[in-house]
Amino acid sequence: MSLNIRKYHEVAVALASVGIYTGSYSIIDRIANALGPESVIRAIYENGRILESALRASKSSKDEWIRISENSVIVKRKDEEKAYVIRGSLPTELVLREFLEESSKNITIGRAVASYAMHLIASAVSHRAESESEKEGEE
Repeated sequence: MSLNIRKYHEVAVALASVGIYTGSYSIIDRIANALGPESVIRAIYENGRILESALRASKSSKDEWIRISENSVIVKRKDEEKAYVIRGSLPTELVLREFLEESSKNITIGRAVASYAMHLIASAVSHRAESESEKEGEE
């Protein structure tokens, strides 16, 4: 069986954005360890609520937010000077609906997207650390 999770890259971006924003990977973990579709559906619902709140905060808060740029999602955490950049965009309603439908039929799709989301987080953290050490090297 072949999984095409590339079409759910945007879902992984949304999960990774909230994971970085909250500093907690519990939503991703719940999807990665889901035994049935209900766990995935509830986790995506919770992710959407947090994401919506963080996007709204970008208009009023300077401390903590999620913003959309042309080719990435930018996540700013409270008490951290530099933001995290996750390459990609947030899912459209159609992509999210397809993900929910397909992962309800095959839970492995949800687990694979959760694994992909964790890699996106690791990549964003790594790139941020690299840019900080380059900056320190210039000083």
